[in-house]
Amino acid sequence: MPILSRRSFLVALGSAAYVGRGSAQPGTPGTRAVVVVLLRGGADALLLAPPIRDPTFARFATPASGRGGRALELTRELGLHPGLAPIHPLFAAGQLGVVCGVGQRSRPGSHEVAQTRILHSLGVEAYVPPAPAPNLLGQLHQDMQGPPYPRSELGNRLRHAAQRIERGTAPAVQVVPSDGWDTHLPTTATEAQIEDLGHALATFHRHVGFSHDPVLVVASEFGRSVELNAAGATEDGDGGVALVLGRSAYAGRVVDAWSSVGTHARGPNGGMAVTTSLFSLLRSVVRGSRTPPPPKAPVL
Repeated sequence: MPILSRRSFLVALGSAAYVGRGSAQPGTPGTRAVVVVLLRGGADALLLAPPIRDPTFARFATPASGRGGRALELTRELGLHPGLAPIHPLFAAGQLGVVCGVGQRSRPGSHEVAQTRILHSLGVEAYVPPAPAPNLLGQLHQDMQGPPYPRSELGNRLRHAAQRIERGTAPAVQVVPSDGWDTHLPTTATEAQIEDLGHALATFHRHVGFSHDPVLVVASEFGRSVELNAAGATEDGDGGVALVLGRSAYAGRVVDAWSSVGTHARGPNGGMAVTTSLFSLLRSVVRGSRTPPPPKAPVL
């Protein structure tokens, strides 16, 4: 198991503590908020959710690609990148689902077109804007009012999305962008990005996850190639991975885990095959957000 930083440990511990409390009263049926975090650039699913007992995976993992490091076990077949440690406890608690092979079956060549398709499929015209930057006193006030988000672009926008949900001013679906996930060339920035993503997601869940019962989806417009390029990095591929946080049909499940990268079906762009349409997944989440919460067991 990887050694966690003090911050990762505290955020993970906080998530587990909130999970242990059980759900607070969810919102009125039909008003559950949906938030989509779009990892723009084509995130590497084999980096975020690697196979952990696949002897063929080593052929497609190098230090330059970031693949092949230690992972946090979800099932016997699939793990999570250690940077996502803050949300790892949510899987066992039935508040996190992982869907492999998610993508656009007729994938456009342009990242921008693929991203715009996603927005249009959700009926969303614009991304969640950054919250106005507070002064030092305002920042201290924000941190006192709720869990401290990472002081990053993603943390800022997720905080803004959560505040809209708290105020009752959030649209039915909010899309939060996260840039820089294209890994054509070797980069060390991805590790920090994944840590930032893990902290921001866990903080959002602690902030409004149980008090307002939203569902949050993390996905990318497409995944990366399985084979590495001449630089030891990856090209644009096909199937990616989606993380679904909150009460949903995917909670506590791994769907279509890749047990053998070497023998798994490939898509037309050399990535893992698309087995779940991203648009179908998003539609099912939005439909599920309109269903009433399950009845509570009577108190005896």
